Order: sequence, then C-alpha cells, then structure tokens
Amino acid sequence: MERQTEKKIWKMVREIAGIEMQEPQDKNVCLEDIGYDSISKVQLQVEIEDEFGFLFDPLEDDFDEIFSTLEKLYRSVAEKVEQVQ
Repeated sequence: MERQTEKKIWKMVREIAGIEMQEPQDKNVCLEDIGYDSISKVQLQVEIEDEFGFLFDPLEDDFDEIFSTLEKLYRSVAEKVEQVQ
C-alpha cells in the first residue's frame, strides 16, 4: 500500500512541476530542486488532500518540513492515510 501511495504522490509532483523525470532513487531530494515554490506546494497539498481524503492541520502540521523532501512528504501522507483508515 505504501509504495502505491508514493507512486500517486510522485505522479502529482511531476504533473505540477511539469517534469518528465522518473522518481529519484534518493527520496531526500528537495522539492525546490525540482522546481517547486510556495504556490506549487499549496497546489500539491490540495491535490493530496483531495486524493487521499484527509486535511493537513495548519496549526499542527509544519508545512515547510512536510513539503521539504519527497521522503518527508511520503512519510507524512502515509501517516495521515493510516489515521483516516
């Protein structure tokens, strides 16, 4: 299940950034390094919330931390999905 979640997120990341690259082997790649800015991060946040059926909490979730690397994003979404189920 977790790998499936990662694939869905990577597809969203690619589409928003407008890139064709394969998922990097190093999941610690920074989203800024693949062209993300604050607006594209918000767009990604909304798409993730819609796709996985949860909302990030602006008071409890550190968006700069969550949306800093692919690894942190994958881990955070996986945790949120577990809480929803």
